[in-house]
Amino acid sequence: MLPAEIRDSVFGMKVGEIKGPFKMPDGYEIYKITDRRTVSYSFEQVKNAVKLQLIDQKIQDSLKTYLDDLKKNMKIQINENLLK
Repeated sequence: MLPAEIRDSVFGMKVGEIKGPFKMPDGYEIYKITDRRTVSYSFEQVKNAVKLQLIDQKIQDSLKTYLDDLKKNMKIQINENLLK
C-alpha cells in the first residue's frame, strides 16, 4: 500500500518512465514502469474480497468505539509504592 500521492504519481506513469526518489519511513524508493498488464477477476473473487474488507472495517470500527467507551469510563489510579 503506497501513500495516495505516490500511488497517484506511479499509476499515472508510462512504460519506461522513472519517478522518484520518494521518501519512505525506511528510506527512499525509485519507481520504473517496465510493463503494463491487464488483470481480470471473476465477480466471485471481487465479491469475496470486498466482503472481507467490509467485515474487517466493521470490526475495526467496533473495536475503536469499544476502546473509546472504555477510556471514557475508566478510572486510573497510580500506586506509587508499586512503581518503586
